[in-house]
Amino acid sequence: MLQLCSMFLTAKSLQGLEHSTPWSRLTATFLVPKPQPLSRVLLMYLPLEFWTWIILLNTFLSFSLVLHATAKLLPFSSRYQSIHICFLDASRILLLNSLPKLPRQTALRYLLVGWAFFSLLTTSVYSSGFTSLLTSPLYSHPIDTIQDLLDQNIYWGEPVSSFNYIFTNSDNRKLQIFKNRFKIERGDREKRILEGNYATFCKVLSNTFVTESEKLSPRARQTLRVMKEPMFTFYIGIGLRENSPYKVYIDSTITRLEQAGITDFWQHFIIHKLGFHYMNTFFSLQSDVVHRKPLTLNSLQGAFCFFIIGLIIASFVLISEVVMHNFHNEHVN
Repeated sequence: MLQLCSMFLTAKSLQGLEHSTPWSRLTATFLVPKPQPLSRVLLMYLPLEFWTWIILLNTFLSFSLVLHATAKLLPFSSRYQSIHICFLDASRILLLNSLPKLPRQTALRYLLVGWAFFSLLTTSVYSSGFTSLLTSPLYSHPIDTIQDLLDQNIYWGEPVSSFNYIFTNSDNRKLQIFKNRFKIERGDREKRILEGNYATFCKVLSNTFVTESEKLSPRARQTLRVMKEPMFTFYIGIGLRENSPYKVYIDSTITRLEQAGITDFWQHFIIHKLGFHYMNTFFSLQSDVVHRKPLTLNSLQGAFCFFIIGLIIASFVLISEVVMHNFHNEHVN
């Protein structure tokens, strides 16, 4: 007697039954949302990492102070004895606006030329990174593990509430926490998936066939991918009577078919015949449908934010100068 079955490893194995060499693997995991393009509001800040921005700011402030201190130490007077001029000219060079008129002091000239060369390299690196982000935007972190499900606030559900019993006896603490995010479906699976924060349980056969996906619309399928970390792994083989004389023959046959790639060919051939070509999209990191859109003002929102911040600072400085000027005139009079 031969029986095709899934080999469930339990603490107490079935009596009088043994299994052949597995010919396939079945993993239980989730179909999760694919990474989404990051907001273009952040594009202006993404070419450099956070700590790079901090180091660049400290370098700018340090150079302005060094330029001011050097001008103070030199015997001849210079416009750089004003700390405000030092900050303004340092930012002017950093933004590649133009090089100010070089002072007569040789030490200050070398400082400014060195800062100009540093600014040219830094701005070139930033411009290249910003251009690449406009053409190939960054995406959000992919959901590959159960921890990613928890971090990105993903929830899940099924039509029956008793479905999550499979997680009850799991030793995985993260899986136990995610189990509590279960919300029973009421015919709204498609809507939940399109919202972008919903995962659905599935089984994956040999990284080719994905269950629980046949009834989804093409639009919903394009937004989902298979999570890499499996919750459970089962091996598919042939159940035989204990001490069956056919076991050696079946094991050797399965091994030869696997080594020749026949079993993989059969699985892909069946998927092709059934018309399930879309299942390849579940194993791609990003959506296969690329929507080319022209650049809009959204891509420059970061620049406008900088401009508004500059106007606010300038307004604050103007008000402070007017107040200080009026205060000084009152005391003089």
